[in-house]
Amino acid sequence: MKKTISYLSFSILLLFALLLNSCRTINIGFKPNYENKFYRNSYLKRLNTKVVKVYDNRPNIGQYGSKYLGYVLTGATNKKTPYLITEPLADYIQKFVNLTLDSSSFANKYVPITMTIDTFRIYETYDSYKETGYINCSMFFSFPVSQDSFNVIHTYTTKEISSKSDVTELIDIIIYDAVLSCTEKFINEYDSSNKFLVEPDTDLDKYTKKVETPKDLKVDSDNTLDSMKKYLRSITLNYLTGNLIKSGYNFSIFSKEYEEEQQFFHGLGYGFHFLNLENIEKNYKGGLYGLMSYYEIKYFTFKSLQGPYLSGNLSFLYGTESIMNKYSLFFGILLKESIGLMLGPILVEAGLFQVFVIGSELLPQDIGYSLGIGLQF
Repeated sequence: MKKTISYLSFSILLLFALLLNSCRTINIGFKPNYENKFYRNSYLKRLNTKVVKVYDNRPNIGQYGSKYLGYVLTGATNKKTPYLITEPLADYIQKFVNLTLDSSSFANKYVPITMTIDTFRIYETYDSYKETGYINCSMFFSFPVSQDSFNVIHTYTTKEISSKSDVTELIDIIIYDAVLSCTEKFINEYDSSNKFLVEPDTDLDKYTKKVETPKDLKVDSDNTLDSMKKYLRSITLNYLTGNLIKSGYNFSIFSKEYEEEQQFFHGLGYGFHFLNLENIEKNYKGGLYGLMSYYEIKYFTFKSLQGPYLSGNLSFLYGTESIMNKYSLFFGILLKESIGLMLGPILVEAGLFQVFVIGSELLPQDIGYSLGIGLQF
């Protein structure tokens, strides 16, 4: 039995090392094609405006800087992967809006527009049947109405797209739709009676205005993205076998509130168990069955909550022991250390356990290994 456990431990560690090596981070990107006819919308009302400056005011854009748009899910483990644009986002927005508004047609005077990017975030989710890509976009358009005053128009939108296959290939569609939607909202709210125009050779510094996000809007934006709480739920069936436990099963349910990009979890769960036992020294056969409550810690190696993970479990067992139609109550503690793998909604795990029981003639203590399979949603 000890040789079996040692071999199993070595195999688990080797599998974990191979999985880590195979799940290396890659970057996926979006390359704009400005020659595409969709960047020139003839149905939009033309304004005598031109975007002269775009500020990227997004917080926490990380190591990738102004090219970072969010994350997508890639590979069999749905690993979170940075989604990048091939040029600074501010440059893309300026070119996009000016092409859409056909600003080059205004050779003479125009109204200078300054844009501030408040939120521009790509992310993906998945379930058993489809993948869905989302974008949250919030931008401010500011423009002078006199020498000393500005007007500001706030535009925002959320777009999504779903696919039964890899939705990442369709992300560029919702990027385009989101920027176009914000541009249309600006056009619809813009007062075309504004006659404060500038010459092409005007010094534009005094007519550009960066807009800081109002506190109430920033809270709303955060609540719909990074601070949005979700629930990690799982149901697991474990098989146990050891020196005294010939075959055992426990069924457990776990639910925990968490925040975006969280990797470490801990919390309480509950379930029930049945252990089929044979104590050769005492010539006893029988079983233990009842309920259990447990405290579990789990660490995912990737923020997508996919791929390899490590877990530890402290369970409190209580119920009835049955020996040849004789029954008694027992209380026990079970420790379990596991390595697992998430593949979509399916989890598989293997590990070792140690159990200590008070009030049991069959099972004073035991060690062995466990195998588990379940669903996470």
